[in-house]
Amino acid sequence: MPNVGNTITLRVNYRAPVLVLSVSLAAVSTLLFASDILARYFWLIVWLVVVLGALLVVFIIAWAFNFLKLTPVGFSAPLHGFWRMFTKWSDVRRFEPFEKRILGFRCSGVGFNYADPTITKASRNLYGYNRTIVGTYGGMESSELARFLDQWRVRYANNFATSDHDI
Repeated sequence: MPNVGNTITLRVNYRAPVLVLSVSLAAVSTLLFASDILARYFWLIVWLVVVLGALLVVFIIAWAFNFLKLTPVGFSAPLHGFWRMFTKWSDVRRFEPFEKRILGFRCSGVGFNYADPTITKASRNLYGYNRTIVGTYGGMESSELARFLDQWRVRYANNFATSDHDI
């Protein structure tokens, strides 16, 4: 976890999918140069290399933008791809881990509700929280991450509650 002063950046661990894609890309590229298979399935192999290479590039770009940044004022989390949303610690009631099955897939992360009950979001209907931070960051499971974020919230919520401090 890179720690600069009172700022911490937590990244998602994409090592496993990137490793699988890299090995697949290497295997398909090797098949491309095997003469017997090359003659029969040349264009199929070329397309497999292109598709796997594109997926690898997407994972690398997503990794670059998918991080959780914690400051004494609040935290910045990914929101719908490359967008980010900053939330002050004082705006959060508490963090809780969640795990849901959506369309048969296991989805886990950290959910939180805003301290102001008038603020609602669409994710409340899906996950039961105003906002969610889906996935694991910094190698922490969702329960550890929720506890870690709650420690930061308790530590800094009152310090900058009314401040427009620069991030």
